Amino acid sequence: MDLSGLHRLCIMDKRGDYVMDRETALKELASLGGDRSLDQILDRMRKWCLSMGIRKDGDSFSFQDSHEGVLFNGSATRFKDELSVLLVIPGKARQRYRIPALWSDFRWSVCYQEPLLAEWRGYPSGERWWGLAGRDCCDEREARERFRWLSSRRQINRVRLVHDGKVVEEYIATRAGR
Repeated sequence: MDLSGLHRLCIMDKRGDYVMDRETALKELASLGGDRSLDQILDRMRKWCLSMGIRKDGDSFSFQDSHEGVLFNGSATRFKDELSVLLVIPGKARQRYRIPALWSDFRWSVCYQEPLLAEWRGYPSGERWWGLAGRDCCDEREARERFRWLSSRRQINRVRLVHDGKVVEEYIATRAGR
């Protein structure tokens, strides 16, 4: 996988990481001309990760390569649906590239209505749930397990299984059912 032009598709964040921004990447690709598309590049990255053994959250691999005579090494790690690539060029600073939402399997979440205040809370963090992707996002299997577990709790009256901000399934307790 050629990582040499990745910095042109990213913007630098406050921490100094290069984060792929879809709009910036599309503008850059349009200015370069040719038949490159962002979807093709992202698909190549997913295939590259699969070929190196990255399939699930936490998978990682290390690599060494050279570009225009400059040797570098690095590592790539999957954090939920984000790919983080750390490049180390001897004599220069480290560069971290983050590609958010490279995979689409970590867009599931579960929320419940808090029994006393009737506020919606994300599970397992318990923080207020606003319908946005947060730290409680997980894959479908884990979300369904969380949903089943919360639905079986006596004190929880309402639970929602959410995918991409849309309610997929909702549990509402009935007094007769408990």
